Amino acid sequence: MSMTSTEIVNWEEKLKNESKELAKTERPQTGKISLRGGIMTLHDREIKDNTLLCIVADYIHENMYFKDAYIPDVVKAPDCYSYSINGENMVPHPDIKEPQNPTCTGCWADQFKSAGNGRKGKACGVGRRKLAVLPFYDNVEDFKKSEMAIISLPYMSVQNWSNHVNLLASTPTIQRPPYGVVTKISVKPDPKSQFRVHFEFVTNLSDDFLHAVSEKIGVASNILLTPYDLTPGAYDKPAPEPEVAGKKKKF
Repeated sequence: MSMTSTEIVNWEEKLKNESKELAKTERPQTGKISLRGGIMTLHDREIKDNTLLCIVADYIHENMYFKDAYIPDVVKAPDCYSYSINGENMVPHPDIKEPQNPTCTGCWADQFKSAGNGRKGKACGVGRRKLAVLPFYDNVEDFKKSEMAIISLPYMSVQNWSNHVNLLASTPTIQRPPYGVVTKISVKPDPKSQFRVHFEFVTNLSDDFLHAVSEKIGVASNILLTPYDLTPGAYDKPAPEPEVAGKKKKF
């Protein structure tokens, strides 16, 4: 029995939808750029000169609430969080068992002074940006092999990012989204907020790089929107392997 064109289209749509659902259950491997103490690190190694040449493949808006106080070197999933492409109509992620409010708008944790202990800030890290970046290499083949990394901007650096995006769009010689240019990201001391993240346009991407980036944008989006693993201890660092006498270290 022969298939009609409609049946073929339906199968393609079915397979496409199923692949998207499967992708949601698999956590893509990627690096995380830490900004702790105003020092950029990747895989616990400091990034030279606190500066990174990269391409921002995609970014999202993120709100994060932790009920426990911050403890250095302890990484854990937020107790409540929300993602959004455009920052509008944000609601707690469906995986959250005890959301702080049905919507981010009107949530107690989004109110000033909700941080407690006499502080003026909010209990929730509202209005943050999470960026998926690709380190830039002069050779496009080297760039294709580069590892994607995630960088979460602190609230006081979000305006710098917004200014950068608007500058790219409004400058006649650029007029591109972030993934169409090389951006220099740097972290500098700041008297009011300890440090801030800065962004600087470097150059427009050539066609061969644009093609390479276009193949990674979908991956970047999936990584950014991948839910946190809420399993207790999911982000605990593995214990170091015991040293074996006579065995040489790799690094």
